[in-house]
Amino acid sequence: MKKKLFSLVSLVLIAGMMFAFAACNTDTPATTTAAATTAAATTAVASTAPIAQVSTAGATARTDLVMGLVGEPKTMDPTEVSDLVSFSFFFNMYDPLIRFDADDELRPGLAESWTYSDDGLQVTFTLRDGVRFWNGDPLTAEDVVFSYNKAIASSYTSSSTNMMESMEKVDDKTVVLNLKFPYGPIEYCICTAQMGIIQEKHFNTVGAEGFARDPMGTGAYKLVSWASGDKVTLVANDDYYRGAPQIKDLTYKILTDGDTAVLALQNHEVDIVDTPPAAHRDTLMADSSLTYYETPIAASVFVGFNNAVGMFADKRMRKAVMMTVDKDAMLEGAREGLGLVLNTWWPIPIGGWDMANNDKLQGIPYDPEGAKALFAEAGYGSGLTVELKTTDSATYNKPTEVLQDMLAQVGVTGNINRMERTAYFESVQTERDFDLAVLASTTGVPDIDYIYPSFHSSYVTAGRNYMGVENAELDRLLETGRASNDQAERAQIYLEMAELWNEEVFSGVLYTYFTPICADKNLEGVIINSKNRMFMFDFWWSAE
Repeated sequence: MKKKLFSLVSLVLIAGMMFAFAACNTDTPATTTAAATTAAATTAVASTAPIAQVSTAGATARTDLVMGLVGEPKTMDPTEVSDLVSFSFFFNMYDPLIRFDADDELRPGLAESWTYSDDGLQVTFTLRDGVRFWNGDPLTAEDVVFSYNKAIASSYTSSSTNMMESMEKVDDKTVVLNLKFPYGPIEYCICTAQMGIIQEKHFNTVGAEGFARDPMGTGAYKLVSWASGDKVTLVANDDYYRGAPQIKDLTYKILTDGDTAVLALQNHEVDIVDTPPAAHRDTLMADSSLTYYETPIAASVFVGFNNAVGMFADKRMRKAVMMTVDKDAMLEGAREGLGLVLNTWWPIPIGGWDMANNDKLQGIPYDPEGAKALFAEAGYGSGLTVELKTTDSATYNKPTEVLQDMLAQVGVTGNINRMERTAYFESVQTERDFDLAVLASTTGVPDIDYIYPSFHSSYVTAGRNYMGVENAELDRLLETGRASNDQAERAQIYLEMAELWNEEVFSGVLYTYFTPICADKNLEGVIINSKNRMFMFDFWWSAE
């Protein structure tokens, strides 16, 4: 069978282009090809198809697609939910002002261009001509203003809208987004799944409850039917402003059990499954009728320390723990080697980060003897016991067990306290009753600024900084990086921050893991994406 891996080699190439804003004003498709080697040392060729490439398969090619989905959407209102299952629909039903395509490129969406005010507090958008909603009505500035102000008012969209004040109409083709403060990564907030434009007239006609099942967007696909617990059916919008989709009939089959979804894929009852269970990886890779894709996910697994109170308020203790960690052995024990060892938080292209720095920056070295000496210097020479809280989730408990073994090798006893998931997060993140714990972090917005609420001191007392990090220099770097629109300047700021991180060890990054897709071998245009964005407009079938 075929196996495709969108490697860090190609990701580095993309990173160099991500922030050339002039490139955002062209709709030219991009193709990326790179050779890659998986963690298991299986050589493969990774290829991403051009965005919306035209099929040459001819009349014999299929035009329908069935996707196995692990859950059911809660609503079709993009501003009233924040789960990934719903996002799978929003990416295909609604258009944002700026697109962030599966190849990690920013491109103009419903806005054909945009400019910034000198003070960075306003973004002015010129709207695209010729865009229509599914009912044939033209897109208006009023629809954009309504959609944005509705999103800004919603509690579900705060990660994308907390820096936004309001959207206003200037004229029929122009709107202006007012910001509360200058925000460098604003473009990556504008392109999220929750910021798609909906029609004001239709929303007001059917009401909030009605819109949940009777939406109106401008996207490539429109809702036909929704049978709860069974399937959701969409049909192509042949009047789509980017052209008619090649997949005409799109069905999302709801298969909440991962094993059932894999069986349906093997029996060709569904054509594609996002994130099939890792236990089936080898079987799916061996199936000649399927293609298995995987790439590092936009997430990091790390050791979180209580920086505020207890033994790990001393940075020597934090560093000593990380010196006990053999990261290659950690990855092997926790994920069977299926992932990438990290020395920084950012394994994939992300706003504000130069991927070349991942090779320049060295993490804390594996040095058990040095760890023993540092523990002793901090006053814990022997008999140290540490509680390791975790959950039943393998994401957390597997690396916790490996860490327990590594600590034992330097004479530290780690007592694992396996807790129910809700109780665990309540204890660690709300009550902040922990010494250290293995945690995971995902990028809500594809920019380094996503860590701001977790580590800026202003979020210690009433926010997400549950590790109690208070460092004036870190605050300064986070604030300066957030405010700048100069991407070269931001890259330098965050390089300084990464160097400070290695010195202070606010937390200890370990690894990231792979996210997979498996599809029928004849389905073309599939791009494995670290942020789980999938656009069916890009897909087509080759002739069987």
